[in-house]
Amino acid sequence: MPEQRARSRARIPTLIAAALTALAPSAASAQERLHFEEFADQELYDLTLQRHNGDHESGRLLLYGGAEGSTIRGNAPSPSRPLSAFAGLGVGLWSGPMRSFQLRSDLLVPIPVGERRGGPALQWSDLEGSHRLHGLLGIGGVDKGQSGADFEVDGSMVHAGLYSTSFLRRDIGNAPFWDAAGQATIFPRLASGGHVALTAPVSYSLRRVHYDGALGPGSFTSQRISSGFGLRPYEDDIARGWFEFVGVAWEKTRFDLPRLAAGTRLEELERLDLRFLHLDGLIGSPESDMTINLSTFLGGSWLWDPTTHQDLSAFTFGVAGAIRGELDRHDEDTLTVGFAASRRAGFLADGSALTRRWRIEGHAGLDMLHNRTGGSIRVAFEHLSLPLAAQTRPEIGFQHAITTEWFFAFVPALHFGVHHASTDRCMATPPADRGAWCHQLGAFLRVGERWSEKAKGDDDDDARPRIVDEPSAGPIID
Repeated sequence: MPEQRARSRARIPTLIAAALTALAPSAASAQERLHFEEFADQELYDLTLQRHNGDHESGRLLLYGGAEGSTIRGNAPSPSRPLSAFAGLGVGLWSGPMRSFQLRSDLLVPIPVGERRGGPALQWSDLEGSHRLHGLLGIGGVDKGQSGADFEVDGSMVHAGLYSTSFLRRDIGNAPFWDAAGQATIFPRLASGGHVALTAPVSYSLRRVHYDGALGPGSFTSQRISSGFGLRPYEDDIARGWFEFVGVAWEKTRFDLPRLAAGTRLEELERLDLRFLHLDGLIGSPESDMTINLSTFLGGSWLWDPTTHQDLSAFTFGVAGAIRGELDRHDEDTLTVGFAASRRAGFLADGSALTRRWRIEGHAGLDMLHNRTGGSIRVAFEHLSLPLAAQTRPEIGFQHAITTEWFFAFVPALHFGVHHASTDRCMATPPADRGAWCHQLGAFLRVGERWSEKAKGDDDDDARPRIVDEPSAGPIID
């Protein structure tokens, strides 16, 4: 028995090495320096997106980490902890268009270097991150006339501190916050041929938002039920998305108001949304060297509070499109561009007003020479109006956020770069100056890599991994 246990322990490193050897490396992606609301989550679904007419990959793994330092200039104090450590993890598992799992987690932690003794301890509200997952399991067939169902789960949590420049959240304002949500959906389907099925999904979601505002901590909790009717594709080169002809959703929100809140506040808000011609975040690869991300909808929203008798209606719409293409396949040069615009109705997190908003988002990026150099820019603009409170408080108007980064790798997978952010979502001194622009400037050192594993049956050659000797950012295992 002791000899068997010793042999088992000896096998563990061999098994781990074999598992890592079976994964083929590719370029690591850059950080999300500004989180979008209108685009479908490209960074999450890229973990299982299969290339058109390409080799299928059943598993993908992303790891990155590093450190950065930054300072803030403008009408805002610099962070008390200018140094930060960051890390990211991505896991994608795929065995067909009806079975997949994606997990993406990114975290930034301030480093308490050079603080005076007795200074404030590191708290949860100082951390910044985005964590989300998606799982899909389907039963039945998708040949014409066959029926079945898909079961889908989504979860997410985003959080940021006082000095964050990665979020433009007008509903919360200048305050540390966390926003957690979970959703379960069932897609009953009837295949109509061509790997497309008619479906009428039903979903339930639960969301809770907490913030630490100037008037004290507050929160709200929302429950939402949604259904619709449309078409869902089942192709290997489509990671997510479906087309909804018509849909409806009902939502109920309860507010836990800050202890110093004054005036008339929302207490229990109800909401009804109608959707038409809704393309729900289609992410696919129509060509082997191209990826697309498309979303559209037309609709209307009605919000009312039966306690305070406040109500609001609005025509709503949204459109978002992004494309990523290879400029040079040999050097793996890629160009990414995207644009989104929307009009929506909502509310402020402290329950003080109902809102109508316009939001514009855009991004562009370039990676060159096997991810040895490149850069990106991400922008968001939002206009918020308070139609029911225009006579009692000033309009909030526009706010903006622009982030950039550019990097160079002296050695493969080790990026040295500079990042910059400009925003008028700043912690200003004095508070009356909030809305003035501030700039965050910093440098970073990042190490990261991706690995992928081919699906069984895609290659008739020897199944054992082999090293390919070719000029690249490192050894390629195929």
